Amino acid sequence: MRVPTRIAITGDPGSGKTTLIRRVVEVLGHELRIGGIYTSELREGRERTGFTVVDIASGRSGVMARVNAPSNVQVGRYGVDVASFESIAVPALREARASCDLVVIDEVAAMQIACPAFVKEFLLLLRGTKPLLVTFQRHGRHPLCKDLWNEFRVEMVAPGRGEALLEKIVRALGPRRPPAPAPSGP
Repeated sequence: MRVPTRIAITGDPGSGKTTLIRRVVEVLGHELRIGGIYTSELREGRERTGFTVVDIASGRSGVMARVNAPSNVQVGRYGVDVASFESIAVPALREARASCDLVVIDEVAAMQIACPAFVKEFLLLLRGTKPLLVTFQRHGRHPLCKDLWNEFRVEMVAPGRGEALLEKIVRALGPRRPPAPAPSGP
């Protein structure tokens, strides 16, 4: 049995992890069934006020966290809406595990890990055979983040490195094409 390709993209906040994930989905989405989730910032003017979670396959989205929102789960200045996150992320990951060629998870971090159902789905994916593309913060302290260093090929995103990294990831995760036939001679 072939070992699935597993790539983790890491870097500091704002380094371009989500942008890179979205570009990979855009490029490979014409050739592969891709499912999973990505996050997106909520902004008011120039200020980040929260995050949404988006189901890649359906486009459904929900608020994951907001600045100063009342919640039992606080990550920095954000109150995490675990129920809203779970209602989008968990079905998206289940569907991706069942029917997609590539599963994308942006990101494995404190807000997402606060949802036990997300952790369960992530662990099922780790035990499975689907190719995975995930992002995580470089200094993530949770054991799941630390395991990514051992379980995945880790790529560091940095300003100016996005296009080269995009090409490398697309080659690694894209469909396996048979070699071109050798030209026939006279």
